[in-house]
Amino acid sequence: MQYNYNEEKKAKAYKYILFVKIWEIFFKVYKKKRNIFPNKIEKILIIKPDHIGDTIISTICLKPLKENYPNSKIDVLCGSWGKKTYEYQSKINNIYVLDHFLLNRKNINFIKKFLIFLYDYYNKIIVLRKKKYDLCIYLRGALKANLITLTAYIKPKYTIGYTGMGCENLLDEKIEYSQFIPERDNFLNLLKKIPEFKLKNKKYTYELKLSTNKLIEKKIKIEKNKMNIFFNTDGNEENRKLSIEKIIEILRKLEFLENINIYIVYLPNNEIKMKKLNEEILKNNLKRTKILFKVDNFFKLGNIIKKMNLVITVDTAITHLASIFIRQIIVIYEKNPIKYPRFTSNCEKEYSIISKDNNVNNINVNEIFDIINSLKIDLQKTTVKK
Repeated sequence: MQYNYNEEKKAKAYKYILFVKIWEIFFKVYKKKRNIFPNKIEKILIIKPDHIGDTIISTICLKPLKENYPNSKIDVLCGSWGKKTYEYQSKINNIYVLDHFLLNRKNINFIKKFLIFLYDYYNKIIVLRKKKYDLCIYLRGALKANLITLTAYIKPKYTIGYTGMGCENLLDEKIEYSQFIPERDNFLNLLKKIPEFKLKNKKYTYELKLSTNKLIEKKIKIEKNKMNIFFNTDGNEENRKLSIEKIIEILRKLEFLENINIYIVYLPNNEIKMKKLNEEILKNNLKRTKILFKVDNFFKLGNIIKKMNLVITVDTAITHLASIFIRQIIVIYEKNPIKYPRFTSNCEKEYSIISKDNNVNNINVNEIFDIINSLKIDLQKTTVKK
């Protein structure tokens, strides 16, 4: 039976619409007046319940917010999975965690997720209402799991968000969310709707503070006279995972290139696959490829990536993590007009490879070879961003 990714997504969407409509009916009764923008912005709350890749993109808002409100304190409400994105950030004051049950990927049953969410939702209302925020920014354009209803209870002085989230009468200012532009532009466009807000720079970057990891520093020995490539083979969904056969096809093609090293690092959830892949690498005598140690935390990958010259990855959170440290990146996308160019990286140069259909295994491997072959000389002269 052929896997139908789009039909599965539609089924999930229809189930969720009923839930949202119930909220909308309730909040139609709650018809608030549009607030006047405050004269002074001292406390800002960013709400971003999404997963890691999305939270990394959201950090593009921190610098322009501080440029416009240098004396403000910025708090973030996010899922537990995205908390580390905002940790150690000098521009972030407090981080509050609320795991939306529809985004929660923990291995517990749905009812338990829902009950935990309700309990935490109530507690966050109590805590956040006391803060008396001047500005609340909703950085989720999707209908699903956007937490927009919180604004009715925490009562910020001014709230901005996107149309299409449901319960839009709770917003003081809104803008249309587009699925056909880069996500970072959606965020910056929303900020521009704040009265008298100005973007002072043409190019804003993502912000992430990594903790020092001496163990990784010792384990990874990079050859400076070679092009060192980080290769990520798996995304979060089945149609964004390269098969072992396709990975070997790519590696065999790249074996013809001189002076390169390819590093594959794996997370605990694909340990079995990596063991099989290692067997195939040895069987095919692929000397330029090394499977490194298992990494138990996503953000530790940043300590590895920052040592590399180039990243090859399927479309996943690593795309956005690499944007912080790498100047050039090759991203493999499934054919999906909603995801590309929406989730393109923010590095200086992205080389996008689009699959023939909604499965990343149906790419032309020669495209990867041609790109790396053309980049080889330039990359050896390029230093990695710090």
